[in-house]
Amino acid sequence: MKNKFILLLVCFLSAISPLRAQTQTLAEKQKAQAAKQQAKVEKQKAQAKKKEAKETRQQPVRDALPMHKTSGTVYVFGTSTTLGTDEVYVTDITQIDSLALQKKTNFLPFRSSFSLQLQQYTEGTLGKTHQTTSVFFDKDKKKLERRLEKVKRHVLLQPEGTLTLINSAQFRFVHPLDLIRAAADSDGAQPTDSLK
Repeated sequence: MKNKFILLLVCFLSAISPLRAQTQTLAEKQKAQAAKQQAKVEKQKAQAKKKEAKETRQQPVRDALPMHKTSGTVYVFGTSTTLGTDEVYVTDITQIDSLALQKKTNFLPFRSSFSLQLQQYTEGTLGKTHQTTSVFFDKDKKKLERRLEKVKRHVLLQPEGTLTLINSAQFRFVHPLDLIRAAADSDGAQPTDSLK
């Protein structure tokens, strides 16, 4: 009887061992899957964080522009033409106070606004259509005067180039923040604190 009991116990244990091994491997597989899932979630979080950082770095420069006037003076002149024609309009040099070039790029803040001002003048006041404008700027007025003379010479050297000067009595560039204030005042709205 003792032998039967031992034999029965051995059979029972031998039958349980594979089940116990299967249970352990199943638990290990579940742990491995959980670890893989956790790693996948961590990777997705890292990718999302990386994408957000990249989008933050790639925000347009205009979002980073100050909405208040800065100290400094910049001199500006512009040209306007219709592509395919030889007629070029050139403005006088305008002094823009309370505006400084961007530190890293040395670009003029609100470049597109200055270009748009000239385009609206030539298309609206002068009645010219499809104008392409460009704005030249510098902190040094003498350098900009040399650049203006170079542009004038370039236009006049063209066989049928026509240069039309727009003097400062006809058109002057205006600081874009002054335009925003004027628009807010004409609407009866109060300018925001950042524009005061």
